[in-house]
Amino acid sequence: MPHTWPRVRGGNEVYYLGWILLIVLGVGLGIWAFMWAIRSGQFAEQERARFLPLRDECLGPEASSAPGSRVAVCFLCLAGGLVLLSMAAALWLTFTAGRG
Repeated sequence: MPHTWPRVRGGNEVYYLGWILLIVLGVGLGIWAFMWAIRSGQFAEQERARFLPLRDECLGPEASSAPGSRVAVCFLCLAGGLVLLSMAAALWLTFTAGRG
């Protein structure tokens, strides 16, 4: 017979809070990334971009990194770490919510 956790009155708020926090962070980060892409012109040249894989020319020397790219990389690493931390917290809350 499989082991089932005993029913606990109340306490589901913590379970739902973790998942709601994860969803809010994920949607918020997605909206922020989309707005950044629109503001920085990532979708500006769609006509040219769809033919880039068909070009048969060499890309040339590597481009130098932009001045603020190090800050952007650090920020993206921090945001990714926060998302992973929130996912871990939501999973931990899920597995420990039914235990007394």
